[in-house]
Amino acid sequence: MSHSLQGKSVLITREKQQAEAFAKQIENFGGKPLVVPLLSIEYKSDISNPIWLHLKKYEWILFTSSNGVHGFFHFLHQLDIEFPSDIKVGIVGTKTKLALDEYELKPDFIPSIFDAETMAKEFIESYDREQPILIVRGNLSRNIIPNDFTEHNISYDTIEVYETTYRYEAKRELEDTIKNVDFVTLTSPSTVTALMKLVKDIPFSCDYICIGTTTEAKAEKLQIPNLHIPSEFTTDAMIEVMIDLALGKDVT
Repeated sequence: MSHSLQGKSVLITREKQQAEAFAKQIENFGGKPLVVPLLSIEYKSDISNPIWLHLKKYEWILFTSSNGVHGFFHFLHQLDIEFPSDIKVGIVGTKTKLALDEYELKPDFIPSIFDAETMAKEFIESYDREQPILIVRGNLSRNIIPNDFTEHNISYDTIEVYETTYRYEAKRELEDTIKNVDFVTLTSPSTVTALMKLVKDIPFSCDYICIGTTTEAKAEKLQIPNLHIPSEFTTDAMIEVMIDLALGKDVT
């Protein structure tokens, strides 16, 4: 394995469980991962919601995050409910597909660009409008897909299966750590928001690597400096950008 990140420190801000695999990737390239999770993910849902007992009425279930996949199956297991075999599954991108793989399911729909806007547009173009759709969400999920479905008179329900909260207790550790890193990784709009809430003055001495069009838009809106966006929305692509920067290559 190449040590192209030798001597480089990388701040990982994503939720702790998800950060472990990313940290290992960075170590494999010789980098030093510094994990300071800015978010806490907890599976939460109203288990009395009748949706859980009537999943078979849906033609499609749409997952817009890996947390949504894991949260959904967490409650299926808790409620001793089997996933209906005839339901079609739509996912937003690579991370969500990897989560779905853990439950031995294959997606029936993946958008050409891994964001909610493209997912809504391309799904609407192909949907035959027969039975209602279930959208699996978290408490901070954006309303892009529900709003587009409403506009196009598509019948849908939503269910929240996880809650994202900001880890304000990480403020001091984050402020101490971010001063001395080479790269800061941002993997969701929520991590961008958390960063700006927890750090009074973010440093200009490091490079900020983010994935996803929504993460990019949030970072640009909040004026994150030295921002770099990989062409693919994966942690592998983030590492490639960091390696190019470490080698002095132009990544603009």
